[in-house]
Amino acid sequence: MPDEAPAPVTTTVPTGRLLPTPNARFSKPLVPVTESNPKRKIITLSLVALLGVGVVGYFLFDRIKTSRESQRLGNMLVEAAAGSAAEFQLSALDLNYFLELAANADTDEKLKNTLAVLALAKPNDGSNMDTTLAQFTTTSTQLLPEVREAMIRDVLAKRSSTAAVGPLIEFARSTKDSASAIAALKAIRSTAGDDQFEPLLSIVQFHPNAEFRQAAEETATEVLKKSSKRAEFAKAISKAMESVSNPKTREPLQRLLSTAG
Repeated sequence: MPDEAPAPVTTTVPTGRLLPTPNARFSKPLVPVTESNPKRKIITLSLVALLGVGVVGYFLFDRIKTSRESQRLGNMLVEAAAGSAAEFQLSALDLNYFLELAANADTDEKLKNTLAVLALAKPNDGSNMDTTLAQFTTTSTQLLPEVREAMIRDVLAKRSSTAAVGPLIEFARSTKDSASAIAALKAIRSTAGDDQFEPLLSIVQFHPNAEFRQAAEETATEVLKKSSKRAEFAKAISKAMESVSNPKTREPLQRLLSTAG
C-alpha cells in the first residue's frame, strides 16, 4: 500500500476543542512593540519647547511692534495739536488708521487733531493719498454729516488737490446734506477747471437753495477768471438766461456773463 499522509498535528485545549498547530510564519507579533527610547523623548520635548518659545516670541514681537506703531501714530497727534509739524509722512495703512480715527473720534479735540494730521499728510509709499481721501470723505457711510463737512473744510480744502475736484462736485450735486455740499463747492474754488463749469452753471440756474447757488456762482467765477474758453462759456450763460424769468436767478447769471466778457 502506498504511504499514507501523516495526520495533522492537533493540540488539545481545556475546552476540548482541537486547534491546528500555529504556522511558523505567524510566530512573530503582528504589531511591533517599540521599546522606550529616552533620547527620543528628550529630543521631542526639546522641539516642543523650542516651538513654544517661538510662538511666544512671535506674539511678543508683534505686540511690541504694535505698541511702537501706536506710539508713533500717537506722537503725530501730539505734534498736530502743538502745530509744530510741517508734514506727516504716512503709508497707506497709516492713512487708513487716521481715516478710521476721524470717523470714530469720541471728542472734538481728537477729531481736530486727526484732521490736522490728514491735512498735512504726505505719502511715503507712492499711494494716491488725495484720491483716497476724496473717495472716503464723499462716499463713506461711517461719517456723520458734521464730520464729513469738517473733513471737506479742514482737510480737502486745505490740500487743494485736483484729484478731489471730480468726487467733490459729484457729491455736491447728488447729496441732500446741504452743509457738506456747500463746503464741497467752496473746497474746489481754487482747483476747479473748465470741465466743472457746466455743472456749476447748472447749479446756479436750477438749484433751489440760495446759499448753494451762491457757492456755485463764486466757484464758477473763479473758473471763468482763469479760463481760455470764456467766449464759449458766455454763450452758455446767455442761453441759460433765456429760460430764466426769476430775477433772483437771473442776477447771478448776469454777473457770470459780465465776468465772461
